[in-house]
Parts: sequence; structure tokens; C-alpha cells
Amino acid sequence: MIKRITIFILVIAVLALSLLMQGTFAWFTDVALSNQTYQIGAITYVFSGSLATVQDNQIVVPGQPLITNTNLFLTNQSNIDTNLRLQIRFTYTDQITHLPVETIYNGTGQLNNFMDLSMVTNWVYDVTDQCWHYKYNNADNIPASTTVDGYAFAIITNITFDGAAIDNTLSGSIFKLKLIFQAKQANYVTWQTIGTQDIVALAG
Repeated sequence: MIKRITIFILVIAVLALSLLMQGTFAWFTDVALSNQTYQIGAITYVFSGSLATVQDNQIVVPGQPLITNTNLFLTNQSNIDTNLRLQIRFTYTDQITHLPVETIYNGTGQLNNFMDLSMVTNWVYDVTDQCWHYKYNNADNIPASTTVDGYAFAIITNITFDGAAIDNTLSGSIFKLKLIFQAKQANYVTWQTIGTQDIVALAG
């Protein structure tokens, strides 16, 4: 009888340790990406890419790429020349105030305290509007599409959580990245939001 109780206690301890380890190192993603067409008038861009998702109890751990199979892409199918910019908003829950904190990603700052995000070099950050501007051959002007499939270019090549920064103190937090795409036809035309994408929503 004592032996059975001892075994039972050991099993419970192992299960508890497993849950603790999962809370420390395992992070779940609940967003799957699919192709989405952003269109305003003659401006057309197609967003594509995919993230690791929760299927059959799969987990995402710090250091594991959240972008799967390929990069996050935009494909230009506009029949006019365009300018394109992107704002990246990072939101997480403050563990002291329990309130959401939102920052705009500029290549440094709070987001880097939790994860690694790799932007393609063609995207250049502008502090005046807090947006990443896409440079086509080092210029703002993106030529009209000359093919049926359009011109595809990468946005983000990698997103991973930093295992050294993520621990049980952040368990239960939700981390979100929102991409806000804006485009316009010419220098003197007002920017318009053509689409938004929540590319990741993670909870520990």
C-alpha cells in the first residue's frame, strides 16, 4: 500500500514538473495565415505566408521559427506605380499592471526584449511616420505589375521567441504583432490603409 502511494506521488510530481516546464518553455500560436488580397482602386497587393499552429497538441518553443515553409510575402499586382509602407505594432500584457502595452516596432526597443524579428533589408524605417517603407531599387516608387502573377517580395524572414527572456513570470501573457499596410499612387496622394494582418498571437 505504501509502495503504491509512493508511486502515485512520484507520478503526480512528474506531471507537475512537466506542466511547469511547459509553462516555462512552451509557447502556443493560435493564428494561421492564408493568402489575402488587399485592394483599393487600381492598387492590389496579395499577402501570403504561414505560421506554426496548434495542431495535435503541437507546441512552439523559444528558438523555434514561427514562420513556416517560407517568408511572409507581398505580391504587387497593381496596374499603376505605387508607394508602400508598413507599420508593425507589438502588444503584450504588463505583468505588474496587467494592462496591455502597445509599442511600434522600429528595429529596436521593447519587442526585442522578447523575440527576434528579421526584416528584409529593402524595408527602411522612417522615424517621422513610424513606418517601414519598401524601397524598389533604392527608390520609393514601385513599378506597376508587368506579369499576371505580379512581383513578389519578402517582408519578414524570421520570428522566434527569446528563450532567455521568456520564463514563468510571463506565463499567461499574450503577445501580438499587427502588420498595417498602407499604399498610395504618387507623392502627393494621401496614404490609405489597404490591409492589416495579425500575424501572431501567442500565450504561455
